[in-house]
Amino acid sequence: MEGWGLKLLIKKAEQKGFKVEKLPSGAIIFSKRKAEIQFFAILDAYYVKYLADGRAYVIYKLDEEIIDAIFEERLDELESDDVIKIPSD
Repeated sequence: MEGWGLKLLIKKAEQKGFKVEKLPSGAIIFSKRKAEIQFFAILDAYYVKYLADGRAYVIYKLDEEIIDAIFEERLDELESDDVIKIPSD
């Protein structure tokens, strides 16, 4: 079952022209030309990874500002305790 945050995330992705693909593992892939974003909901947190450059984040709360920042690839610019950049491959 999708919560409010995930429903809004998917709606915004579609509005911004991203293709939304839900995988059996529970991952959601957002793709648009060369931009691909991998998204997982894990318990009370969300994992976001930009596949092109490997940047990864853990997000503890989804709101419209954070969702817009995900698709505009500007999570680094947010000053929020709810968004944490993590090491990735």
